[in-house]
Amino acid sequence: MKRAIRIQSILVLMLGMVLWQAIPNCYGQAGLPDPTVPTSPTSPAGNFPGGTSPGSSTATNWLRLNGDVGINTSDPKSRLHVAGGDVYVENIGSGVILRSPNGYCWRVTVDNSGNFVRTQIACPGDPPLASNQLVLQPGPGDGQDGYTNTFSTTALGGGPGMAVGSWTTNNGNPVLYQSYLRFNLTAIPATARIDSAFLTLTYYQGWFSEPNVGNNPVYVQKVTSNWDQATLTYDTRPTSTTVGQMAVASAESFPGIYRKLNVKSFVADMVANPTTNFGITLRLQDEAPAPPYRDLLFSTSENPTPENRPKLVVYYSL
Repeated sequence: MKRAIRIQSILVLMLGMVLWQAIPNCYGQAGLPDPTVPTSPTSPAGNFPGGTSPGSSTATNWLRLNGDVGINTSDPKSRLHVAGGDVYVENIGSGVILRSPNGYCWRVTVDNSGNFVRTQIACPGDPPLASNQLVLQPGPGDGQDGYTNTFSTTALGGGPGMAVGSWTTNNGNPVLYQSYLRFNLTAIPATARIDSAFLTLTYYQGWFSEPNVGNNPVYVQKVTSNWDQATLTYDTRPTSTTVGQMAVASAESFPGIYRKLNVKSFVADMVANPTTNFGITLRLQDEAPAPPYRDLLFSTSENPTPENRPKLVVYYSL
């Protein structure tokens, strides 16, 4: 029952947005006038459901577009409030589009028995879904990810987390952290067209005070030489290029920014040139010594929680 009520509420919201766009005489920054304000000579008094103008405190069957929308109520309690009626979606195959926590979109409809049917679709404003999808979220032994720092000469791959940041040791010595990761894309033919590609990184509560500290904008760069997490150190770190690098805003201001990074350009190049797929590196845009302190900690493919490991979703056409 709770699920049905939730879906009905979302259907109500969708209908409200359609009606909003359909009303031809909306005016003013806030939309239609408040019902407590007397009707002016320019008020669109005959163009509301039921023929009743909102220029009256006793009006019914009206829409108020100053933040909340009411149908058959002059006091909407939410973004869309329908009183004394149902919401009807007539077209077969139409429904409600919901965004899941991982950033994907699903159309919810019903079958002939009234059961909910969920179909993945392109989110509004995104390119159409490609005919092929590859989801990569490797685990221990399969993934290639790790980090380096300027303090340790020991290989730091193989742990549950990786760091990007500028910090200090207990003795106050500055330490710089950079992260590296690579996905096996050989399942995609080199001639394929990459329609979209999204990388998801999950924060890891590790050795810093928090996994997201300070003003920490990052560059994502293409790695241009080979490396292996088993031998990855700051001295053996691979080379990278600033050509085509992607600037990522500070997660301090946008903490959810790493849920869905658009890495299409990187993946397209790696698929078209598989022998030079050396992955990507993440590093601070400002690598000056701390303080101020700034860091990012992400889970790796060795993280004990499978859903927290780095994930790459690629849509492609042949």
